[in-house]
Amino acid sequence: MFSLGPFAGALRRIVLAVKHGRDQRLNDWCGQQLAIQSRHLMRPDALTYIPSQRLSRLRRGGDTAAGLAIAIGRGRGIAVVPTLQPPWRIHSRTRHHGQRQAAKGFRYQPQPLGRLWLVDDLMASGHSLRQAHDQLSAEGHIIEAWLVIARA
Repeated sequence: MFSLGPFAGALRRIVLAVKHGRDQRLNDWCGQQLAIQSRHLMRPDALTYIPSQRLSRLRRGGDTAAGLAIAIGRGRGIAVVPTLQPPWRIHSRTRHHGQRQAAKGFRYQPQPLGRLWLVDDLMASGHSLRQAHDQLSAEGHIIEAWLVIARA
């Protein structure tokens, strides 16, 4: 897992500006920095990203993780493939035996098998990265690295 650092101070402000301020130039800058930081890794076949929910994309004016992946890909000369779509819903509002029902997984869009880097803007608990990693691995892809702007 590669990040520019912890989700605090300047990196916290950057992530919030990218996510909520729709700052594409800052998103591109973060992607360039991650491309530079990852230069010692063996080049994957492609990059893919954790997709944002539809309402989040509309509210933010785009998918920040997709923009980040595109910037990294441009900096390293690596193709970006959208292998995942957001789940139909995140959590059920109904409770079963006092607990929320489990989140549904991402929907997979078939792509040629290969080595991938998985990109997201922020790793908080790591749940969505782990879920996407497991799903892509089950489809036959090899996930070589996770790249994020910041980690909580």
